[in-house]
Amino acid sequence: MKCRSLLVVAVLLLNDPAMAGEGQSSGPPIPTKKLWGRQYAEASAATSRADVMRAELEKRMPAAKGPAARKQGPSPTPGEFEAEVAGVERAYQEVIDGYPHTERAAYCALRLSGFYQYQGKYDEGLELSAKTADEFAGSREGLEAAFSTGLMHAQTWGDYTQARNWFLRIPKPDNPPGAPYDKEDNLYLAAQEQLMKCELRLGRDTQAERRSLELRQTFPQFGDQLERSFRFELASRDLNAKRPFTVSLETLAKLLIGMGAILIVSGLLLFPTKRYSQKGQ
Repeated sequence: MKCRSLLVVAVLLLNDPAMAGEGQSSGPPIPTKKLWGRQYAEASAATSRADVMRAELEKRMPAAKGPAARKQGPSPTPGEFEAEVAGVERAYQEVIDGYPHTERAAYCALRLSGFYQYQGKYDEGLELSAKTADEFAGSREGLEAAFSTGLMHAQTWGDYTQARNWFLRIPKPDNPPGAPYDKEDNLYLAAQEQLMKCELRLGRDTQAERRSLELRQTFPQFGDQLERSFRFELASRDLNAKRPFTVSLETLAKLLIGMGAILIVSGLLLFPTKRYSQKGQ
């Protein structure tokens, strides 16, 4: 009986993502390479050039129509932008390849991932973000990539289980008591809030509420904001659950146009028949 109980506990642990370590990186982290002197200046200049190219292009090129566009594939890019799109992608890739496993490479990988999403290339964006998180696991860059990957799973794909696994990669900063609030705290807090949202979407209300309470205790300066955020997400989840059927304005417009076309065709078919029937009388 004792062996059987131990086996059951082991199975439960393996099936629990948080306990089994899902979303956690495997293997020891590889230290991020540092750039100095001329290399740092050249990498920074190349990164800035890629950012400017992207910003200028996005001012003129229409973006994909949000997460729903992933079901239809990427939005067609007008031919006039094809060369510029390729140029932006190439500019970021040159930094990634030219300065491998550096802070600049990680930054450009996430920027390129975001550019893929802007175009509606959600698969490419998610793949690159996840790859970056794995490559830079254990570093600040890896944590930012993990957060980005979690957001894509939640917001683009609606996969809150996978999103939760990625957000769980971001640990609580090991700061001494009284230490000032910093970037690591900010990233951890953002990840915890996203975990709370995922747990609410997955129906784990008790776990989400406990997480919200612990966050208010850890970050009392944001207590009121965190409580309002939890209540808002809970109400939003419940409201969406009560809606048996929802439709976007774009879909509604298409339905109305389709119904109008049907009525017009029906009228063209009916009225001639009526006119001929009157002549026959």
